[in-house]
Amino acid sequence: MRNEQRDGRVPSFPWISLATAVLAIASGLLWLVPIEIIVDAISIGDGESARVLASKIRQPLLPCCAIGLVVSAMSWTLRSRAESFYQRRLRAWFDGAIDDQPANQSIASLSRSEHFFWALWSIASVLAYDWRTLFWGYFESDDYFMVGVARDGNFPGSLLSTHNDHVLPLLRLEYSFLYEIFATNPFAYNLGVLLSFSLMLYSGCILLRECTLNRISTFVFLFLCINWSLWGEFTAGSYILQKYMQITTCGLLGCWSWIRWEKTQRRSYFAGCVLAVLVACLMNPSGYWVPCAVLVFAAMRLLSRPGSNSIRETFRDGRAIAFAVIGVVAISMAVYRFAYSLPGNNEFLTLTDEPLTLTGFAQQFFLFVSTLIVTVCFPLPHHVDKVGLLLPFLLSVSVAAAAIFICSSRALTRELKATTLAIILIMLGIITMVCLGRPIPGFDYIVAAKYLGPAYVWLCLTASFCVQGFWNATSSNNRLHWRLTQTLVGFLAIALLGHGAVELGARAELPFLDRDVSRNGKLREQIRERRAVGRLRDEVISPLEQDSHEDLRLPNLSGGAIAHALPELAFPWGERPSLRMLVPLLESRPRSIVCVPLENDPSLKIRDSISPSFIKLLHTNDLLREIVFTPLEIESRSVNASDDDVASDVKRQSPDQSQPLKIVSTDESLMLQSPSGSWDPTRYPNLRLRVLGRESLSLRLVVHGEFDTRVHHQFSVDPASEPQIDLALSTLLEYRCSNNIASLELAGSDLAKLALQKAKLVSDQRDISPADQSQ
Repeated sequence: MRNEQRDGRVPSFPWISLATAVLAIASGLLWLVPIEIIVDAISIGDGESARVLASKIRQPLLPCCAIGLVVSAMSWTLRSRAESFYQRRLRAWFDGAIDDQPANQSIASLSRSEHFFWALWSIASVLAYDWRTLFWGYFESDDYFMVGVARDGNFPGSLLSTHNDHVLPLLRLEYSFLYEIFATNPFAYNLGVLLSFSLMLYSGCILLRECTLNRISTFVFLFLCINWSLWGEFTAGSYILQKYMQITTCGLLGCWSWIRWEKTQRRSYFAGCVLAVLVACLMNPSGYWVPCAVLVFAAMRLLSRPGSNSIRETFRDGRAIAFAVIGVVAISMAVYRFAYSLPGNNEFLTLTDEPLTLTGFAQQFFLFVSTLIVTVCFPLPHHVDKVGLLLPFLLSVSVAAAAIFICSSRALTRELKATTLAIILIMLGIITMVCLGRPIPGFDYIVAAKYLGPAYVWLCLTASFCVQGFWNATSSNNRLHWRLTQTLVGFLAIALLGHGAVELGARAELPFLDRDVSRNGKLREQIRERRAVGRLRDEVISPLEQDSHEDLRLPNLSGGAIAHALPELAFPWGERPSLRMLVPLLESRPRSIVCVPLENDPSLKIRDSISPSFIKLLHTNDLLREIVFTPLEIESRSVNASDDDVASDVKRQSPDQSQPLKIVSTDESLMLQSPSGSWDPTRYPNLRLRVLGRESLSLRLVVHGEFDTRVHHQFSVDPASEPQIDLALSTLLEYRCSNNIASLELAGSDLAKLALQKAKLVSDQRDISPADQSQ
C-alpha cells in the first residue's frame, strides 16, 4: 500500500482486474455445467452445430479460467507499478508526433529511421498473422482464369481482355510477369500478396504520421487492420483480390504524397501523387475511387487553413493537382473505352443481376456501413441473425460508434477535423461505389469480405483519429489519461478475442463456420485444394509426361468430372475448374500440355487428337478412370417420326449414315448389339430409340467398349411428345475414346415399362430433323 501511495495519490479502482477475474470465474463455472444443459441452451434448429460447439468450447474453459485468474491477480498487484512505468517510460514516446522537430528543421517530416520503423512493424505484423500463407496459400477460383491468360502468351493484347465484366491491365501485367519468371510456383505469388499487404499497412502508418498523429494512434491503426480475420480471403488464396489491396495502397500513398507536396512543393511528390492515381485507375475500374479520394482529401486539407479567402486559395493551390488527376482519369477512360470495344470482350457491369433502386440502395448502404463497423470486434455479425437480433445489433453498434466519433472529434485541431471528415467521405464513397456497381437489396445476405476490405482500412484510419482526439482531451489529466489507456487496451483486447475466437473455431472446423471467411478457414481449404492438385499431378500428369516424348495433348476434362473424383476441387460457390484451367499448375514445364476441347464436332476422332499415352494410362490408372468415366446425364432430344422416315429414304442411298441394332433381352437389362459385331464410335455419335407408349421413364445406359468398366449414365424417355429420341453418345468419354464398341446396355428400375420398338446408331446431327435442330 505504501508503494501505491508513494506519489501522494489514491490508486484508481482496478476495473480491468475485476472484469478479468469475473470472466475467469465465469469460465470455471461454465466448465462445471453439463454439456447437455449447454446444448439445450444454445441449440438452434436441429442442434447439430450446438452439440459440436459445446464439446469444442468446453476444452479451453478450464485453462482460460486459470490464466484469467493469474492475469487478474498480477494486474491487481502491479497496477500502480504499471501506471508509473507507463507515465515515466512510454507516454512521452507514444505521444511523439512529427511536429516535434529540431529547431533547425523548418518542415516537419518523418526521418528515415521512422520510415524504417513503421515498415519493419508492418512486415512483422503481416508475418505474425499470415506467415503460414507463404507455405500453404494457393490458387483459387478466378486465379485459374488469370494464370490461364498469362500462360497463353498473347502479350500485350491479353492486357486489355476482360475478366467477367472488368478490364484489368496492370493486374494482368503482374500475372504475366510472375508466370514468365516463376511459372505457377505458389510461394512467389504468396510472397507477392504479403508484400502488397505490408505495403498497404505501411502506407497507412506514414499517412497518419504525416497528418501529425502520435505513435499510439498509429499503432491502433496497425493493430486493428492486421487483426481483422476477414483478410483471410485476400491473404490465403484468391491472388486476384490483391488488386483491392494495391488500389487501397495507391489511395493512401496518393494522399501522403499530396501532403508532402503541399509542405515541400517538390515535383517528385506531385509526380508520385499523380502516378498513384494512374496505377489505381489502370489496375481495375473499381480503382476510380482513388482520384476522387485524392481530390476530396486535398480539398478538405486546403479548406481547413485559416483565412477569409480560404475558398479562393483552395482553388489556387489545388488546381494543379485537380487538372493532373482529371487528365489521368481521362487517359484511363480512353484505354477502357478502347478495351471494351474490342471483339470478344464483355461490356462493363453486365453481371449485375439485381436492378438498382433507391430503397435497395439505402438498405444495402446501411447494411454495409453497420457491418463494417461491427467487424472491428465481431467479424461474423450475420450469425446474430440466427436469433433474430441482427438489425438491432447493427443499429445499436452504429449509434455507439457515431457517439464515440462525435465525442472524440471535439479535441482535434481544425486541420485534423477536416482530415477526419475527408477520410470518412472516402470510406463512404467506396461503399457507395460498391452499392452502385453490385446492387443487392435487402438485409438477408452476407457482405463479401472482398468489398469490405478497402473501406475497412479507411475505417481504421478514422479510429486512429478518434484515439488522437481522446488522447488530446485527457493529456492534461494524468488520472483520466491512465483510464483512457486502460480503456484502449481493453477495447483492443476485445477485438483480439473476437477475431481470435473465430480463428480458433475455424481451426477446430466448427460446422457453422465452414462457409465463413477467416485466415484458418481459408488456409484449410487451400491445403486441401493443394493436396488434391498434387495428387492429380503425381498420379496422372507426371506418368503421362514420363511416357510421352513430346508435348502432351489431353482431352479437356470437365470440372464436374474432376470434382467427382477430387471433391476438394469443387469450391463452395460453385466453381469447378476444368483440366485446361488446372494445366498451368500440373505441367512440369510451362506450356508443355495442350488441352483438346471436347465441345467441337461430336464426330471428332478424339483418339487421333490426343497423346497415345493417355489411352494407355486410361486402362490402368484408377484416378484417371474415375475422372474420365464419371456418370453423366445423357442429353436426349425428341425426333419427329415423319422426318425420320424421310431421312431413312435418303440413307438408303448412303447406308453408312446409320446402323440398326438388334435388341437382346436379359434378366435385368436390354443389350443393343450390332449385327456385324462391333462398330467404330467415331462414325456413329448418336443412338436413336423408337419407343411405344406414353409414359415417361428414367433409365440408365452402360457402354461396353475397349475399357473394362461399367458406368451407369442416366437419361430420360418421354414418348408423350415424340415416339423417337436421340441420345448423344459423343458426350461419353468411354464411348469416344474406345477403338471399337461391342454393345450398349439399357438398365434401370423402369426398364420393365419400356416398350422399345427399334434402336439404331446415327451418324451425326445432320440426321436429326430440322424441327429438332431448331429446338
